[in-house]
Amino acid sequence: MRHSYKRIFAMVLAGTVMTGLTACGGASSAGVSSSAKVENSSSDASGDGTFTASGKTLNVGVQSNIISIPTVYAKEKGYFDELGLDVNLIMFPNGSPENEGLAAEQLDLASNGLASVYSTASGLCDWIAESDSGSITAKVYVRKGSPVLQHKGEISGKPDMYGSADTLKGLTVLGPTSTMEQWIANSYFAKFNLSAGKDYEYLNMDRAAAAQAILTGEGDVFVATDVDYCNMMESNNMVQVANCIEATDTEFQNGFLVRKDILKDRYDDVVLFLRGMYKAAEELQADPDLRNQFA
Repeated sequence: MRHSYKRIFAMVLAGTVMTGLTACGGASSAGVSSSAKVENSSSDASGDGTFTASGKTLNVGVQSNIISIPTVYAKEKGYFDELGLDVNLIMFPNGSPENEGLAAEQLDLASNGLASVYSTASGLCDWIAESDSGSITAKVYVRKGSPVLQHKGEISGKPDMYGSADTLKGLTVLGPTSTMEQWIANSYFAKFNLSAGKDYEYLNMDRAAAAQAILTGEGDVFVATDVDYCNMMESNNMVQVANCIEATDTEFQNGFLVRKDILKDRYDDVVLFLRGMYKAAEELQADPDLRNQFA
């Protein structure tokens, strides 16, 4: 569908599943290579590289954006069924309510982005694998004609980033809180020594509602976190003032987190889930036409 997806999915396999699961303190370091066996009568408790599905439903949180494409594709293709997994996908608008679902034990595992820091830092979850680069498609936008666009390169080492303290002060950012949008926005404004609540407002809105609001004249700044939203902004007279790396000075990966109790009690289910997801990712990566059509 779009050229940017090629770059994103080129990073889908960047996460090393074996390393991630081993670091999470699982009972085995056998990994999830394509040659790993799946049997109904034995598990990896013996360390022989086989894994057995528990038969219990695995409730997985997904989002309606690039983060969850391989997971949704794997479900639709029946790859989890082939592994004996009963996977139930539950859709969320962003990572913040996914964290709530994990805390309430309504979710066992989730495809998440920066919001994962809350569930992992609290000790509730472990980070087990990476899926795609969250930095590639995240951009900060203002309206065409905004005074912000009159200033460029005022921050040392960032010649292409727009903005100044005077033109940004007093503006309103629309977007969900406790998400990568808020982190990117806060980081961008901080480059000009501006802080939320004092120098500018961050108005909490669902991602889709925020996008609609900014295009109908509400607010001043919007952070787009995937290709669809970037295209939406750029086709509606919104102009990029910074990308994620310019705003934050860092790069990060989206991926998967799982409740610690699920990883401990249903380790094989987690490994098998990742096998199915990465099988889907490999298939999407190998076929650009399929990838663009599904995305």
